[in-house]
Amino acid sequence: MLVGPSRKSFVAKVVGDDVNARDDGTLATVVWAVDQGARTVRVHDVRAAVDALRLLTVMGSIDTAAVA
Repeated sequence: MLVGPSRKSFVAKVVGDDVNARDDGTLATVVWAVDQGARTVRVHDVRAAVDALRLLTVMGSIDTAAVA
């Protein structure tokens, strides 16, 4: 599945029209979409998206029972 939420108007309606706010909203949307099964995403800020998805991967591998 391909998802292209980068800086879209639905993101701006939630987080505001400022480009930085849209980028933050885009990252949240990308992480959610990949967590839900998306395998391809279209974004403007590739480095930030890669970093966010790396964090998702690390967070998914944490043994929460051992941390609690």
